[in-house]
Amino acid sequence: MKCRTIEINGEEIFYREKGTGPILLLIHGNISSSIFFTEMIEELSKEYRVIAPDLRGYGNSSYNKKINSISEFADDIREFVIELDLKEFYILGWSLGGGIVMELWGIKT
Repeated sequence: MKCRTIEINGEEIFYREKGTGPILLLIHGNISSSIFFTEMIEELSKEYRVIAPDLRGYGNSSYNKKINSISEFADDIREFVIELDLKEFYILGWSLGGGIVMELWGIKT
């Protein structure tokens, strides 16, 4: 598994990546990090290129600017996708990550 960082919106965003094939982006929940997905990444990377970032202020990512809303997390993930040039991908969000995914796609609850 590769561990990398990328600068997004003035923050250093840490992410884990493993595998080849269709891209699967995993977004973790509150009070967690990408490490939560370690076993899942190992299994899913047999069929997918799995990418799992740590949200701003979580895990190994920096927290220089305060987060005031889920939409700010969604903006970080949107920029993350652009910076990594991810054109087509699946996305799975758990807990807070699910809310971020819904915000990304403009889904209203």
